Parts: sequence; structure tokens; C-alpha cells
Amino acid sequence: MDIRKSILKNHETFEKEIENLLQYASEIICGIPYSRQIKKEEKYLILESLVLRACAFWELFLEKEVIFCTLLDTKNIKAEFGLTPNTRLTAELVRAIIFSDRYRDLHDLERTKGFYKKILCERYNLLLNVSKDQINKISFIYKIRNYLSHYSTFSKKTLIEGYMGLYKQNNFQKPGLFLNHGKGDRFMKLLSAFKMASINMRKLIK
Repeated sequence: MDIRKSILKNHETFEKEIENLLQYASEIICGIPYSRQIKKEEKYLILESLVLRACAFWELFLEKEVIFCTLLDTKNIKAEFGLTPNTRLTAELVRAIIFSDRYRDLHDLERTKGFYKKILCERYNLLLNVSKDQINKISFIYKIRNYLSHYSTFSKKTLIEGYMGLYKQNNFQKPGLFLNHGKGDRFMKLLSAFKMASINMRKLIK
């Protein structure tokens, strides 16, 4: 194995991928009229980008939701973090208590539901109304997100496991190609899980 050639090939591949992104962005930004059909690879890129953006929206939504629901009854959070009963909590203070000491990866509802139970009183734990199917879909979306964020061997392995677990597919496909299946039907159904989870949570607000 010629290591130097491998290094140069690695550079060449990366630089070509970045150049393709820059070219595509330039066409969009400049509003260049398309005289050609949009390539499949470009459709895949858009779908992958939308997954990343949807996950960012979900995380922002969850952070606000947890803060607001905590404020409805502060008994649990005061007990969990050793605060005195007469501590006056604001949204800013609750955010600082929950999120500021370290990054809290709270998007995976199945994995972090124990933490939510510690800080949210059951009456206002709206996350309990999210269905198992929605939780599974959101967890799977984050497997895609993690792969797109890192392209690591581990994230690829985890994504393949997700393909198998949710779709009985044991071969790897790049996320854009996978999401485009059925003219994008797979993408639509997966991302709809975010909206349906929110609707289910909202039903408990009285």
C-alpha cells in the first residue's frame, strides 16, 4: 500500500466533494435558471440537509419544552438539584441548571426518559404521550444525523443496525439515497414523526 498515494487520493476526494458543494450552492444563491435536470445526487444532498435542519429544530423545541414544563411544577427539579423549596426559578435559571453545566444529549427520548422523569413532574411530562413508533422513528433519524455529522465507522455501523431494525434492510445505503426511496415517501414519513410527537404532547396541555 502506497501511503502517500492514499493521502493524496484522500485529499483529492475531499476537495472534489467540497468543490461540488460550492458549485451547487453558487447556482442556488445566484438563482441561475436550470437548463438541466437536477441530478439524483443533488436531491440526496437536499434530503440530507433537511434531516440535519429538522434535528436542529427538534432540539430547540425540546429544550424550550422541558424548561416550560419544569416551570409548571418545580418540585422535582428542586429535589434533583438540591435547591431550597423557596428558590424562585425563572426560564433562564432553569435553562442554566439543566443545560449549562454540560452538554445534555436529550433528543433521544427512549434513552433519556429517566432524566426527564427526574426533573418533570408526571402531570407535566408531556413526553410521556409520545408514541413508541414516533420515538423509534426519531431515534432512527438521529442515527442518520450522526452519520451525516461524522461519517465515522461507528456511526455507519449504528446506521446499518437502524436500517435493519426499522426496515429489515441489512445493506448500507447513503442516507440521501435511502430517504429518496418511494419518491421521497420514506423521508416524508420519517420527518413527520417530529410533528406527530409534538401533536401528541400538545394534547396533554390543559
